[in-house]
Amino acid sequence: NLNYTYDNRYFADFSVRADASSRFGADKRWAGFWSAGVGYNLHNEVFLKKLEWVSLLRLRASYGVTGGQNFNPYQAMTTYKYLTGERYHHTVGAEVMALGNEKLGWQRTLQQNYGVDIDLWDERINFTGNYYIKLSKDVLTSVTLPPSLGFSSYMDNLGEVKNYGYELNLRV
Repeated sequence: NLNYTYDNRYFADFSVRADASSRFGADKRWAGFWSAGVGYNLHNEVFLKKLEWVSLLRLRASYGVTGGQNFNPYQAMTTYKYLTGERYHHTVGAEVMALGNEKLGWQRTLQQNYGVDIDLWDERINFTGNYYIKLSKDVLTSVTLPPSLGFSSYMDNLGEVKNYGYELNLRV
């Protein structure tokens, strides 16, 4: 993490990290994630300090990438079941239970946020407004297979979901 503030007016934050998970295929276990944000405390400007009824006036923006692993831990691996009740030439056999995908990777979400914070009359009135955009990529999707393969589906990183909207909060 890196944080910097200049003259109590401008600020910037930066974060970077690397995560690993054994839920993914061997080539996709590690992923890097980061975020950056900037802000401007207008209430600390000379021309706004004269307005005693303005306690806080802040503009801010941020952008970052996060990852998710919200799925079954064995979907990247093909799993087998031993047939202990049946023998062939005095040997135990096995059958495939689930078809895995070794290329299964992290689900990534790119997030943007733009906001304003306002406190008036010694925090008697507080307003917070945000506009956000969330774009999830490589979302796990079930891929249908022909019945002749013996499996109905397997999981792959094919989906994409976009959400955006406003959040407004007023406290008096």
